Amino acid sequence: MSPIQLVMLFMYWADLVLSVAAATCVWAFVQAAAAAPNAYKFHDKRTKGFWMGLTGGSALFSVLMLWLVLRGGMMSSMLLFELIAITIAMVFLTNVHPSVRRRL
Repeated sequence: MSPIQLVMLFMYWADLVLSVAAATCVWAFVQAAAAAPNAYKFHDKRTKGFWMGLTGGSALFSVLMLWLVLRGGMMSSMLLFELIAITIAMVFLTNVHPSVRRRL
């Protein structure tokens, strides 16, 4: 295998691994939708619409990247945007979600 083929194979797997993070982004969107709107205000977080928009956009982008990578395209030029989408989901899941989730 030539060095160029190795680099292309590595880039494909890196894109695929980052695109699999789409599940995390979709989970963040579902959790943002499940929380009560007044819980965001009560805990001094941004509004439900704000987090639904951010997590929904990141989920849509991540799913699109996963679809493109699985079709055989290498989206390494979109790596920065994929990292931003994952960061949005992680910020919501680690900072906002523990405050606004429904407790039994």
